[in-house]
Amino acid sequence: MKKPKHNGAAPATAPHCCPNPACCYHSREAAAAVCREGERWYILFGRFWTESRGFIQRFRCKDCGRTCSTQTFSIDYWTRLTVSYRALLAELTSGSGLRRIAARWGTTLRVVRNRTRRLARNCLAVMICAALHCKERNLQENLVFDGFESFTRSQYHPNNFTIIAGSDSQAIYGVTYTALRRKGAMTGAQKRRNAHIKLLWRPPRSIEASVRGLFSDFVITALGGAHRRGTLELHSDEHRSYPRALGSIPALARAIDDGLLEHHRTSSRAARTRANALFALNYIDRLLRARCAEHARETIYWPKEVNSAMERFAIFAVAYNFLTAHRAVDRNDQSAEPTHGEIAGFEASPEVCTALEELYTVRHVASHYPEAPEWAQEVWQRRYENPPVVDPETGEKDERRATCEEVAQHLVA
Repeated sequence: MKKPKHNGAAPATAPHCCPNPACCYHSREAAAAVCREGERWYILFGRFWTESRGFIQRFRCKDCGRTCSTQTFSIDYWTRLTVSYRALLAELTSGSGLRRIAARWGTTLRVVRNRTRRLARNCLAVMICAALHCKERNLQENLVFDGFESFTRSQYHPNNFTIIAGSDSQAIYGVTYTALRRKGAMTGAQKRRNAHIKLLWRPPRSIEASVRGLFSDFVITALGGAHRRGTLELHSDEHRSYPRALGSIPALARAIDDGLLEHHRTSSRAARTRANALFALNYIDRLLRARCAEHARETIYWPKEVNSAMERFAIFAVAYNFLTAHRAVDRNDQSAEPTHGEIAGFEASPEVCTALEELYTVRHVASHYPEAPEWAQEVWQRRYENPPVVDPETGEKDERRATCEEVAQHLVA
């Protein structure tokens, strides 16, 4: 195909920073400051032409010499097929599975998985900005935390999503994942297979360790809120791991002893009404079952990979916090109602607003968020361990199928 001639128009907008993490202009603030002074941190460095997007302008950093282009920080970086990320978010949060989306759009499952991962990282950027804003502004409400149970790959591998939410705003502050062992009634064959799985694989950490890691990120936030507005209340159910996890964090243990923090426990059998102290998480659990196909009861969908499931949870969290009305009083005009994020005060942060504006366009990178909470880093870097693939007949680990799955994940990446 013959390349079209350039019409002499001005070059496209330059990237907002240098892609080199070691460069002084890798910081968006530093690069923007230079541009405000009338200077440029880059020079034009030629252009190239592609069949999918036409001419692409290249740039070169004046400080480190690293080259980049208008596509370097685009969410569609290194892609040929352009999809609507706004439509993808709507599909993922309305009960559609990945294969169903691919069939409806007339594309492949691999493309949908890849675009979902790109969108998830942008959603994580929004959640990270909200978490950092909470540390600076301190909490203005009490917290509720509890576990949401589902399963990954098979019902022999149940899991627990421990979620922290605001008691008044019902906004999601953070989430962590814990793999569990199968429990409940089983047939003889199921017990034998479950015994084989226990010999082959053990969950890497407990609920207590997950809660400890999740609240370690919230120590400064929680204690700052307690000092500013008096006693801060933490509500949970009567799970035995929660008091041990909170007591194992020295700062939180001292705050509980000093009366700055109070841990209230509510029975999970209590009526799940508005008067229930755990209403915020009961409400979130209900929406997860309704809007995420993989968590619906008795569904044909289920998550096959832990890190992908956490990425889709991040997409749900952003849609829930910033695109869902806190109370749909007027069903004909829900846009006038504040969102959960607005009630929690997240959108008072310029960083959160910028990340929301760039949700469907800009490619965010981890080096721009060195102070991200640990739970967000685990999802971003895909650190979670997957349960093994077990042969249903022998009950032993199927190395061939596991290798095929690893290859598939490599292709998606």
